Amino acid sequence: MRWLLLVLLAGCGYVADVAPDQQPGARLVGDDVLVKWTAEPFPWQARIPEVGARLVAEPGGTWTLPYEVTVDLSRHRDAVHRPFEEIVVAVLGEWRHDEDGSYRPGAITHALSSNFTTTGIGIERWDGWPRLKAVHGKEGSPFEGVAKHALPQPAQGKHTFSGTITVNIEGDAPVGWYEPRVHVFAKVQDVEHPLHLSEYSYEWNDFVPGNLPLVRVGDPKPRRIPWSILAEYPSGGRVGTLPRQASQKLKQLGRSGFNPYLILRPGTYQVQPSFPSIFPRDSMPQIDGGDDVLTERFDHYLVPGNGEVTARLSGPGGRSELGSRRFARPSEGPEEAYPRPRLEGGGFEVDLSETGHYQIELNGWMDEQFGRRVTGGGTYDVTIAHHLSFSSSCKPGTSFLVGDGYSAKINVNPPFAAEVEVVVDFYPNSDPSRMRSWTGSGKANAIGHFVPYGTPPIVFDEPGEYISYVTVQHTDPRGDLWFGHQVSSGVIAPRVQQDLDLHGAPSFPWLAWSADGAQERFADRHQVHRSWLPQTNLIVQDPFVPVNPEDTLFMPVNYSEENTIQPKFAYGVTDPELAKTLSDAYSRASALPIRWNQPPWDHINYLEDVVELAPEAFAIFPTGDKPTEHLPIGSIGRDGWHPFGFPQKKRWEAYVYTGVIRPGFPVLTSVHEVGGKGFYWTATPNVFGEQFNRGLNGDSPEDVYRVAAGMVLKDLETGVNRYDAYASTIVFRNFEEAPGGASILAPGERVIRRANEVDHHVFLASDTHDVLSVGEMMGVGGVVMPVVPAVVDWTVTKPSGKVEHVRGVANRLGVVRGSPLLPVDEPGVWHIEPKVEWEGHTGTLPGTVGRGFDHFVIPEDHEPLIRSSIPGRSTINAVDGVEMELSWPKELRNAKLHFGVIMPGAVMDQGVIETDAGEWTYDFEPVQWVAQTANFDGRNWGTGDWELAETMVFQFFLEAENAEGEKVFDGLRLFLRRDQLYNYRAIMGR
Repeated sequence: MRWLLLVLLAGCGYVADVAPDQQPGARLVGDDVLVKWTAEPFPWQARIPEVGARLVAEPGGTWTLPYEVTVDLSRHRDAVHRPFEEIVVAVLGEWRHDEDGSYRPGAITHALSSNFTTTGIGIERWDGWPRLKAVHGKEGSPFEGVAKHALPQPAQGKHTFSGTITVNIEGDAPVGWYEPRVHVFAKVQDVEHPLHLSEYSYEWNDFVPGNLPLVRVGDPKPRRIPWSILAEYPSGGRVGTLPRQASQKLKQLGRSGFNPYLILRPGTYQVQPSFPSIFPRDSMPQIDGGDDVLTERFDHYLVPGNGEVTARLSGPGGRSELGSRRFARPSEGPEEAYPRPRLEGGGFEVDLSETGHYQIELNGWMDEQFGRRVTGGGTYDVTIAHHLSFSSSCKPGTSFLVGDGYSAKINVNPPFAAEVEVVVDFYPNSDPSRMRSWTGSGKANAIGHFVPYGTPPIVFDEPGEYISYVTVQHTDPRGDLWFGHQVSSGVIAPRVQQDLDLHGAPSFPWLAWSADGAQERFADRHQVHRSWLPQTNLIVQDPFVPVNPEDTLFMPVNYSEENTIQPKFAYGVTDPELAKTLSDAYSRASALPIRWNQPPWDHINYLEDVVELAPEAFAIFPTGDKPTEHLPIGSIGRDGWHPFGFPQKKRWEAYVYTGVIRPGFPVLTSVHEVGGKGFYWTATPNVFGEQFNRGLNGDSPEDVYRVAAGMVLKDLETGVNRYDAYASTIVFRNFEEAPGGASILAPGERVIRRANEVDHHVFLASDTHDVLSVGEMMGVGGVVMPVVPAVVDWTVTKPSGKVEHVRGVANRLGVVRGSPLLPVDEPGVWHIEPKVEWEGHTGTLPGTVGRGFDHFVIPEDHEPLIRSSIPGRSTINAVDGVEMELSWPKELRNAKLHFGVIMPGAVMDQGVIETDAGEWTYDFEPVQWVAQTANFDGRNWGTGDWELAETMVFQFFLEAENAEGEKVFDGLRLFLRRDQLYNYRAIMGR
């Protein structure tokens, strides 16, 4: 609905190019701070005089804020808005730096978090405008105050109020630096609690809040502002990195994968600080859709020209001093009220052309406009390497069930015999004192396949949380480092769901207005089993993931029009006492739906007794008769303190791990409470955080997603914690097949995957065409889609013709593990035919054309036989493609060359060639693949240019006889990442 939002934003007075004094937010004007809210229909501004004289306070003391506020109610109409009885001016102090001077995001995160899960992942939280305890009775701050002003009747017109707010700072308020923010509310007739004036505006969640200079409460250490570096070079879902010194206090929000190491290609880089706490968009991976609601900048009172930075570099070449640089003075003119601090000359030029691990030390200071100095920097770790990709069994955000073992199988690409290390830290009952760590390490086989057979897998034997780290590295004959890293984290939930039920948030139909009251429009949540959208090509629903995990969310890929996909969750509990406690904490007595959810006639509906399941998506629902079914996933505090802004006052803690995986890469990952701001994506176009495997055009028809989530609910008084896990499926459809409409359908109601003229209502996703060595164990398994308890039978035919049968049943997360494991005791081609059965529906692995797929086995000491003219690394033209010429010794007889072409999650082509010519060519023609494969990106829809975008594996396997009549075997794997084709044997000089 972006076309609509643009019109609405233009109408509400928010224009990016207006002069600084007309922008929303706060700025210093002489000795005063001017705070402006410019959005219609009710703009306001506040002038705070002589701010510099009120920057110190004490716990248990008082702090005063004189103000003059002008509120424009010219567009107020009693018949539309109901009478406004009072204007409430409030100040709320966010705990912005702690006693050590370390930065804290406060009650709402943007690019940074200082609240972590048990496993150390940063937690996001965004829940709209604050509900001060002085106004609403809960979720406030120990630093807040209000003043109330009666309005004349009718209230239409401009009104100016002045006075002084006295803040009684609570005695147990934590020492630190507080950031006061000014807010304006209106008390509406017959509405219990005052409502934030900003909530009457369109897209109010995009706007910059008006913050005042920081107030020192108590005697904290001087402030350190977070600096990140190399944010100008996004790579693999990462945008820059924070220093080591911040690791125990602060984390960047990965959003495109939980933060692994920062890995950059060899080259020369400009190094200077970025400021993620002030300019959050500069430090977030770009996910189109969610980016447009991330605040571009926050107001600050730094003097960019008064500051200096010193840098030094340590790495493979030793240590070098890079010198010092001043921050550049901003240019004259109205470009920005608060310009980005930049170093003179564009930063330090750093030569990182040699691969290896580097440390960059960057330290400096900057003055504030009130004579206070702030510092930043530290020691930053950067890995310079050629990227090693890998396919892991455990994707970011995966959750497990009790009794599951962690599968540490890794397939490395390019397929070097790389060094692999998998570390798993398991926290039973989320208890750090009981943490058990497991490490599986070793070397991948000659074709990049790794399983740590010498180390029994860790088994998760009780509910809790885990985090895993996968590191792969290889040094080639030139001495260049190839490197890859992945982090996954999630929960271990009871095998059978118990007293906690994690599920998708109920979607609701837009434009289903009611003349008699807004709550009535929630009565029929057309949630599952049928399409619930108006059939129009422009106004589309932004649906959440299904409540029922067996259901599938079908989304149209509508190209120029927008669909947004929103993984929003809720939960329920069965314990009635706990349910009442949680419902009372989460409920709101008064709420105002966003404007385009209001009726088109001339009055506004106000909601009562509701919960906000996803405030960032304006998902407001009545508590109703069953408040235990749909609760927002959020922590609960004591004494009216916000539980995220002041975690020392948490009573209950709740968060959810989320991983949305399109095979090959994590589209969106997060751990969040209530919601992460902008936690959604548009179908197309989308750059998906500059990751590998993303298509040029974003999502394509036939793209399939797996949504995984795991929830933790901690009772911080008793130590009794609750856990649950969830998984569901998202399928993208051709626009012509589903014009303008999304739907959530029960399993079996619609085909969810079509490949090679075969329709699948249920299917198996798993690795294929692996190359193992004799002596390993072969395990088969995968994920059933949709998430149903399907039975999967695998018929495995060994090279000798002996047949083995493996069987498994998908668990409640859709994961199936076949039993038994099979000893790999014969070299050659192992043919595998999976059959999926569920309630009369049968399926297989799409793309295998009904004949199953192959795994290949080589002798442990086999001799390389296949050669290719493909160089170690080459650039492939998207129109011409490439002819992959293969050869082997001509004296070999009865040669069979098997091949399989795989995109992550899909078999694209497979077959076998019998020839004694000693050579064969596989012709890869991208233009043909674009024509016959719906989700193969080879042409940019925006420009019309032919471009390669996918990641592909070309696996070849030779079985033949030598002159003595002995069987010989070899495998060769070529790897295409976008337009770069890798031949690992040429790189290794073989």
